[in-house]
Amino acid sequence: MGFGMLALPKVVNEASESERRELEDYTCFALEKTLMGFFPLEAYQDVGFTPKQIEEVKRYRDAWKGPMALKGILHPEDAQKAVALGIEGIWVSNHGGRQIEALTPSIDVLPAIVSAVGEKATVVLDSGVRSGQDVMRAVALGADAAFAGKSFLWAVAALGDEGPDYLIDLYIDELRASLGQIGARSLAEARAATIRHPGAIVFEKSNR
Repeated sequence: MGFGMLALPKVVNEASESERRELEDYTCFALEKTLMGFFPLEAYQDVGFTPKQIEEVKRYRDAWKGPMALKGILHPEDAQKAVALGIEGIWVSNHGGRQIEALTPSIDVLPAIVSAVGEKATVVLDSGVRSGQDVMRAVALGADAAFAGKSFLWAVAALGDEGPDYLIDLYIDELRASLGQIGARSLAEARAATIRHPGAIVFEKSNR
């Protein structure tokens, strides 16, 4: 679907001073005159969107007419709320456990989130992806894509400039081997696996 994590509509120098200060509260970076960044949402089992966060998402959704993805979703009801606000991409992530190490693993909530949004949004996953086998697991559980971060940093630390290329080849080899081990010829066939994730979290309907 070709969207950024969150794409905000204004070039940095077009934003007012108060808007700039507000945007500094987020992890943002400039890319070809388009301001892109992340909402610091920690949506998990016991804490959902606050009214302020919903208003923030609405404001940026109204301002940006292109596709938009929301990162940090860990509860199916929050995914449904995001879709209702017009978000096209649900990014299932606990931000690598950087904020709270004890957050729910992304892979454990992925099946419920995929089931909750259906075909209404593109679902991607990160946090804990360390191998081609992890990519297969994520896609088999319904993710449209899986993202890896830390392993690429480790690859650079170990091999310098050659690290990322080496790691990509390794991921591809591991993915092919993993698919072969479960008897799947493609990621689409992996999605048809009978036993997927029996330990996945089952969410009860809340009154949030």
